[in-house]
Amino acid sequence: MRQMTDYELACLIAETEAERLLQAPCRMKSEIMEKSGRIQTQAARQMTKASVRVELLLYGLKTAAAVATAIFLFGVISHPALQSAIEQNDVWTQDADKERLSDAFSDMLEQVNRRLWQGTDGAWQ
Repeated sequence: MRQMTDYELACLIAETEAERLLQAPCRMKSEIMEKSGRIQTQAARQMTKASVRVELLLYGLKTAAAVATAIFLFGVISHPALQSAIEQNDVWTQDADKERLSDAFSDMLEQVNRRLWQGTDGAWQ
């Protein structure tokens, strides 16, 4: 498109002032508003789709991490060396429980013995 000369521009200005500007069609405003609304709606939909995809990706990563951790822990727990250590710990715990029970029984017998001796003033009858 070529530029207007000063004379052509002056003629256009005079013509526009004399005849006034043309009115835009009545439906034009509604069409423009509708199209801009559609563009905004499309942009919002695309943002929503992107947001949903990101959330799905994060959920997938969290699930994958949880599964990997579970498999790792299962592998560690089922390792033979750890199994034997757990079994040995169970044996030690049982032994410790027996010792505590034995100690408690001994303490109780000592208390009964003291009371018996106190009741007789330390003399055999």
